[in-house]
Amino acid sequence: MGRRLTYELVKMQFDKRGYTLLSDVYINNRSKLNYLCPLGHKGSITYADFKYGNGCSICAYRKVGEKIKKVSMK
Repeated sequence: MGRRLTYELVKMQFDKRGYTLLSDVYINNRSKLNYLCPLGHKGSITYADFKYGNGCSICAYRKVGEKIKKVSMK
């Protein structure tokens, strides 16, 4: 069985990536946590997904859209 994460540790991981953790309770890595991304978008994500590199879905969609524009312009 893995070690139990604390709220403080999870908050520290969000802070390292420039996110603001809005939730004030951490239950487990499959429970949704509310956040504010570095660009100001609000969202929610599980810690398991965040830990594996996922983040703000709005920013992710914008990046994909920018890549598509660049490819189609060539």
